[in-house]
This record gives sequence, C-alpha cells and structure tokens, in this order.
Amino acid sequence: MSFMIACTIGIGLNTYAQNPGDYRSITSGDWGAASTWERFNGSLWVINPPAPGSGDGAITIRSGHNVTLSAAVTADQVVVDAGGTLTQNFNLNLADGPGNDLTINGTWNWQGSETAGPGNAQIGPAGALNFTTDVNKFVSASITSNGTLNW
Repeated sequence: MSFMIACTIGIGLNTYAQNPGDYRSITSGDWGAASTWERFNGSLWVINPPAPGSGDGAITIRSGHNVTLSAAVTADQVVVDAGGTLTQNFNLNLADGPGNDLTINGTWNWQGSETAGPGNAQIGPAGALNFTTDVNKFVSASITSNGTLNW
C-alpha cells in the first residue's frame, strides 16, 4: 500500500517535461543577466547560459522570482508561473510561435515600455497585468485577459 502511495506522489510531482533549449529562472534578476537563468541541455540544467530569446525553447519565470526587462527583448513561449513576476521596463516583442507566446499565471508589471509583435499574451485566471505605462506607449500584440487587469 505505501509503495503505491509513494509511486503516485512521485508521478504527480513530475508534471513538467523539459526539452533541450528550455530556460527557467533560478533567481530574481535582469532578463539579460546570465546569472538569472539556467538552460536544459537534454540531461541537466546548466547555470549561466546566454540570455534566452525567441529562438530558444520554453522560458519559465518561476514562483518567487521577479525577472526585469531593462533592454529590448524578443521572446516566445514565455510562462510566468503563479507567484512569479515579469517586470517590463523596456520593449517586449512577442514572436509568433506555436501556442501562446506569453502566458501570465503570476504577475506582469508593465511599466513605461511597449509590447509589440505578431505574437500574443494570455493572462490566466489567477494572473494579473499591472499596466502603468504612459499613454505614448502602444500595444500591437494581442492580449487576452482571463485574470486581473489593473490599468
């Protein structure tokens, strides 16, 4: 009986499949800083890779981490986990890959910058977009909110 419970718990904990080229945050920091990220090489997570971009795999900002854009970034397959934060202080271009190009299950603090590109952003039911940029900035990417939008 205890063996079956242990197997069930173990199976439930491994819900994310990694692919070579996937990124995930290892701490809060600047998007462009290698120390913010680790990249899956097919066998293990390697620290201090080059900053992720639209040609890489899935990019995950994990719970408890705040990743800040302080330079222009083109990205695709970005997921902000519940409890994670993307702080956008500079332009974000969403490339149009398969599925959602930016998924917010945590918080997106959009401050003083532009979001553009052919891609799309999806605010999940528990996600929040805090939009505090001025009126001279624009949005040319598709944004769908099923969560909270603070303008």
